[in-house]
Amino acid sequence: MFINKGLFEILFKKRGLVLREMIILAVNNLKKQCLMGTLGCINDMLQRDKENRELRKRSRERLSDTYHRLLDTRKSTDLPHVALEQMEDIRRKTQEKEKLDKAAYFKAMACLVVGVALILLLGWLLVGCNSRPSAIHRESGWYHVVNPDEDSLSLEPIVTVKDFVALRMDSDGHGTCVIVGRISKHKQKKWAYETEKAIGRQIAFVLDDSVITRPTVNASIESGAFQISAPRGHDLKSIYTRIRKEKIDSIESLFKGWEKDSIYDSSREQADSIVFAMDYWEASEWVDMSVNPEDHYWWGDLDTATYNQLESALREEMTKPPFSISSRAEDYMKLEAYRKYKAYLCEHADYINLMFQGFLFTEPASGLCGFLVDDIVKSRYPTAPSIRAMTSGTDNPDDEMFAKLKYQKVVWRLMNEEKEAKE
Repeated sequence: MFINKGLFEILFKKRGLVLREMIILAVNNLKKQCLMGTLGCINDMLQRDKENRELRKRSRERLSDTYHRLLDTRKSTDLPHVALEQMEDIRRKTQEKEKLDKAAYFKAMACLVVGVALILLLGWLLVGCNSRPSAIHRESGWYHVVNPDEDSLSLEPIVTVKDFVALRMDSDGHGTCVIVGRISKHKQKKWAYETEKAIGRQIAFVLDDSVITRPTVNASIESGAFQISAPRGHDLKSIYTRIRKEKIDSIESLFKGWEKDSIYDSSREQADSIVFAMDYWEASEWVDMSVNPEDHYWWGDLDTATYNQLESALREEMTKPPFSISSRAEDYMKLEAYRKYKAYLCEHADYINLMFQGFLFTEPASGLCGFLVDDIVKSRYPTAPSIRAMTSGTDNPDDEMFAKLKYQKVVWRLMNEEKEAKE
């Protein structure tokens, strides 16, 4: 049985035209989607996709009708077996083409969504980077004023409220009420160093993320004193109360969960005064010794006479020429006095604690003494950190002192571990 050749050509031409229309329409839709590049085109693409589905549905129905008509006319028309195989192959390729079109569509949609998301993310990052520094939460305390015109403050504080050890209401030379206070002795060198840097410029006192006062610094303040005046519209007594409460809260947070001391048997006002006068850093170290004893080393009686003799010989040798004018640590490490001093400490580790109190440790760690301390400690404890590395980010004696204390705790822990292993 055979199909009329003219009828078969017409069918294939119609099918080709339908497929061509579908492909041209899909390509045009993709071009329009890529060119539009906005969220407003999504609805249009969905509408076009709906129309495409309708066209493909009608096309499949026409192909199905044609296929069934050909099957129905098999009895009256000569239809060779090869023609049916070709029709099946055409149907299969059409379905594959439809799948490829869908995949291309969804790929284009995914690229569009990702592009929009990246644009939104970039915009969010730009807004975040350009936000004003005043939006940053700052701990209450004194700060450098970086730019007076923009009310821009330094990110890191000079000192904070927990560094205060004295505070009272007073009056200045003009009879104006002010708050007068003093900084902890462990932060006075930093206060002097930072106020010297700020001579001729302003520093600001921040409380609860609000600038209370911005005085101009006239000289380095080595006594650790400061003064706070209230701007218009602010209640100075309320500011005084808030500062006291924040300092007292910082001390009580260190002893959270501890049994109340006998000072709380007195009046609340007397107890608060005693707590406020506590040095935060001394109280913090006291708590740390109780909670983390492994970070503190306890030694017994030491032969300080032998140690003092070795240390004095080293110090005297280092002041003699040509070593007194040399800056090379290698030159000092060749000294006979240094080799004896180092050997004694490496053999008797307890005496490292006396070195922590001697001139090698109290001198700036960034200089010669830092190299010598690292050489001695690492010879006994190879895993110990470098004191020069731990103090590299400091720019004043007080901050370096706290960095050195952290270094000591690491070395003490190593000493305790070694002691426990021997026992």
